[in-house]
Amino acid sequence: MNRTHFVYLYGTQQVLTFEEPSRMTYTVVKGGLPMSNHLGEVLMAEGEEEGTTLVTWRCRFTSPWGLGWLNRMIVESFFTSTLHKLVKEVEKPKEKSEE
Repeated sequence: MNRTHFVYLYGTQQVLTFEEPSRMTYTVVKGGLPMSNHLGEVLMAEGEEEGTTLVTWRCRFTSPWGLGWLNRMIVESFFTSTLHKLVKEVEKPKEKSEE
């Protein structure tokens, strides 16, 4: 289980499959947006440049009351924000360990 926070939304996801190092699927089990039947998938492959990874993140869900367009905008914003944070974290200089 993983708990996430985005703006004022909290959610809990459960990993369904993990095929190291290339694929993971998950579902939202609690909180988040008004949606059901959520299935997320993250694909990871070698990037074109040496030492890079291409990440494809997608999900499917059912939205009530015609809210699909709004949920899609929020999910896309969450994906973008999360991936930018991941890039920043990966590109941080590594701290030298004191020996």
